[in-house]
Amino acid sequence: MKKLEKERIYRKTEPQKNMLNSLIVLVVILDQTKGNTRININDLLRKPRNVGKVFNLDIIELTGHLYQLEKLGHIKVVRTAGLDVIKIITLPLGIRSLLQQNCILESR
Repeated sequence: MKKLEKERIYRKTEPQKNMLNSLIVLVVILDQTKGNTRININDLLRKPRNVGKVFNLDIIELTGHLYQLEKLGHIKVVRTAGLDVIKIITLPLGIRSLLQQNCILESR
């Protein structure tokens, strides 16, 4: 949130690039899929308590995180014939150890 100087207007701002780890985005996605292996990209962006709303992401930033997660092998982005979905490859149980390993490696 950003407070304007003279007025009491608060505006939601997008996170700075590289401030949001793509693995955190994955955790929110896994939480919101509730065990399903597919989720619509528009749902990720617009539904309450999903990554677009939680982190105030636009479609460009969300797509960047999704493709980063695809490079890491956690999801598969399918954007064919208007079928904008992602397939979850990472099992939710394995994400905790993955996050712990990543945090340990980054702290060194």
